[in-house]
Amino acid sequence: MPMPYLLPILAIFAALGMWTVGWMFDSAAIFALSVVLSAPLLGMLVRFWLPKLVGQSLRAAKELAYRDIEGRHFEYKGRAMLVREDLAGDRWLRTRDIHKIVPGFPRDAVLQRLYPQALGQAEARHGLFLQAQALDSHLQRSQDDATIRFRHWLQREVIFPAQRASQKNRIQT
Repeated sequence: MPMPYLLPILAIFAALGMWTVGWMFDSAAIFALSVVLSAPLLGMLVRFWLPKLVGQSLRAAKELAYRDIEGRHFEYKGRAMLVREDLAGDRWLRTRDIHKIVPGFPRDAVLQRLYPQALGQAEARHGLFLQAQALDSHLQRSQDDATIRFRHWLQREVIFPAQRASQKNRIQT
């Protein structure tokens, strides 16, 4: 056990021992002396362990709160984007969200003719989803500034991390 952790543990046992002696003899003077002698030891304990304990508690609470959406929450300019990932590691974006962001994006009927293999429906209540790679190739032809910025975000936040994760999984297996 490292030395910085050993000293506070000894301080705790020393303080508890002094307080117990003062309590057992029912002497206010011994108890007061034990409090005075153990106060610096407890101060060391508070100095070293309390900040770490609070920091770890806050981090644990944050991890607990975000565990359901970790790595799956995507947002472009304040708009939440529903992104699903299939078993192959491909990511799919909801077309309804794309329509709100990309001006002049084709309707779902047109997308079904253009990309029959890259269009799917994960759950009926969420609508249609377009594969991120197909969306990227479709947006590649656009000259609109807003669409180019969205495509850059799509590559940086959705496509490239998915490719890195799939490469990492292939290396591990």
